[in-house]
Amino acid sequence: MEFIMVRARLLLYLGVAFLFALILAAINSETFSLNVFLHPVPRSPPLKKTFVEDFNKRNVRADNPLVVRTVREHFLVRPSTLPYNLSQPDEENPSMGQAQRIDYLLKGKRNGFYVECGALDGEVRSNTLFFERKRNWKGLLIEADPKNYHQMVNKRRKAYMSPTCLSPTPHPTMVMFQQQENQGHIVGKGDDTAGGTDVKTVVEVQCFPLATYLLALNVTTVDYFSLDVEGAEFDVLKTIPWEKVDIKAVDADPPIDETAPSLDEVREAVAKLRGGKAAGVCNISAELLKARGEAMTRGLHAVLTAVWQSGTIPPDWKRGLVVPIWKGKGDRQDCNNYRGITLLSVPGKVLAHLLLTRIRSHLVKYQRPQQSGFTPGKLTTDRILALRVLVERRREFRQGMLAAYVDLKKAFDSVHHESLWDLL
Repeated sequence: MEFIMVRARLLLYLGVAFLFALILAAINSETFSLNVFLHPVPRSPPLKKTFVEDFNKRNVRADNPLVVRTVREHFLVRPSTLPYNLSQPDEENPSMGQAQRIDYLLKGKRNGFYVECGALDGEVRSNTLFFERKRNWKGLLIEADPKNYHQMVNKRRKAYMSPTCLSPTPHPTMVMFQQQENQGHIVGKGDDTAGGTDVKTVVEVQCFPLATYLLALNVTTVDYFSLDVEGAEFDVLKTIPWEKVDIKAVDADPPIDETAPSLDEVREAVAKLRGGKAAGVCNISAELLKARGEAMTRGLHAVLTAVWQSGTIPPDWKRGLVVPIWKGKGDRQDCNNYRGITLLSVPGKVLAHLLLTRIRSHLVKYQRPQQSGFTPGKLTTDRILALRVLVERRREFRQGMLAAYVDLKKAFDSVHHESLWDLL
């Protein structure tokens, strides 16, 4: 009897020691989280590789019952029932302005459904968190990067989550995915040839067509589809059976067009040049480009194409002549009473206009919604009116108000550039 008690006590000690070792290993892990440890997140069971390879064949349709069942049972994690675990819980809308626009277009719709592909960590710059928290929407979050997906699961979003990617083909496929924080992408789509590809951060990811996910969730209407997959947007959009799926609003982030400018683009850029301006160091004025007609436009197009393809800009196009102009008041001997006017190359302005046209939509998308200057559809006078109305309201109710005016131009001009470069 005593031997049995000793043996039982020994097994108990071994079990406690083993449990203590597991806890110690978890705490020392870089990815340890007490919340995750106390409330483990459901994980999809692994699949046999041979089974996955079977439905990655080209002849397997997106609506194949086996594929749909596989997605439903193995590649979808149900919405969390625990409270949110957000880094910035007081920030209602972390998007870069997309959510405001979609909410306006859909007239504040409630109880909708969204799909966000490229969901990052589920909070930073999320286009859908606003709708989930403030409009009671349900949805699907797709994130291919395993690191980002792990962080997203810990946010406890009230949406289905999937550690996969949207397929750029109309059938399931396996892709190599380049991990790059918020710019991860399918290898070959959106690659930065200058920076290269780090093979140590390339992972293999399973992809499914959008139609497969919607069938697995029994959803036929998507109120908002946010697509940010760094280069594969157009290929993904081509796989959608638009006749079977009702998508109210699509917010895709297509790559910037890097092809050489067309003749029509050059012709439009030349037509927008303002006359009556002095020429730069090349002595080519806007009037000269316009007066010579189509022949000059074709010649300029050939030069711009060569510049675009070679990546080498003529030196004169990068030079500017700074001419001091007296403001008309104050002492002429004081340099502060002069305004510097920079004369730039007119053909260089055409190139700058072409570049700006290509990137304008991306600039507007990622700038803060508060910016009104240099933004289509917004005016600085609107901000002035809003400030005036605010001042009038405060005075009407006899309440104080503090306003700060910052001249950013003078603030930046006063920076000691040598010290700034040293810091950088």
